[in-house]
Amino acid sequence: MRLFALILAVVALALPAHAQAPRVLDPFETLTPWAADASTDVSSAISAVEGHDGRAMRLTYDFNGRSGYAFAARAIDLDVPENYEISFWLRGEMVPNTLEIKFVDASGDNVHWRQIRGFQATPGWTRYTIKKRQITRAWGPNPDHTFRGAARMEFVVTAGEGGAGWIEVDQLELRELPPEPSVPPRPLASATSEDGLNLAARAVDDDPATAWRSAGLGDQGLTLDLGYEREFGGVTLRWAEKAAASAYR
Repeated sequence: MRLFALILAVVALALPAHAQAPRVLDPFETLTPWAADASTDVSSAISAVEGHDGRAMRLTYDFNGRSGYAFAARAIDLDVPENYEISFWLRGEMVPNTLEIKFVDASGDNVHWRQIRGFQATPGWTRYTIKKRQITRAWGPNPDHTFRGAARMEFVVTAGEGGAGWIEVDQLELRELPPEPSVPPRPLASATSEDGLNLAARAVDDDPATAWRSAGLGDQGLTLDLGYEREFGGVTLRWAEKAAASAYR
């Protein structure tokens, strides 16, 4: 067995022609566009604080033993492309509640959102990404339920366990992603070495009777290029008989 240590790299890169730099929707260097509000008997306020990059917005709330919600909102001119992701940095101190990122159209009647129940912010800055598929219709009379943009945006904390706490938000960005192909391309495989006919391509040919084998000693690597930027939940390794690596990452 020549494969002593396998280093597996999965590459999911956007094609260069579709690569897009993120567009900053709000860097939170000023809070002039923002305002805080809350439901009856719930307290809320916004303030400027040191952020992940420059300044950030802090939303402080206290449910005062009641249910309800607290939020920070601003007007925004947001049009979304065919495929995209919206991201921001967030940290906070809170017991589990529901975090809602709401998008309201110009009429004020149609609302889309990303809702996360049982949300508990961490004390360190964490980047959160919202994919196109994660923005769903909340309510509204428009028969077209597709999210196409917003005239108003809100960061909302809705009571779960309630209590008092705060969240801080920084660097709100929109990034255009390449369109997802109707039929995903077959992954391309390359390796640091190959043993005879046991080529890297045999690792992804859907034939359980074939496999890639390395021809080198020491650390060996297999790289899979998925062909476009995409999400995946995991990687399954099926070792050929008597060919499993003794160490791998």
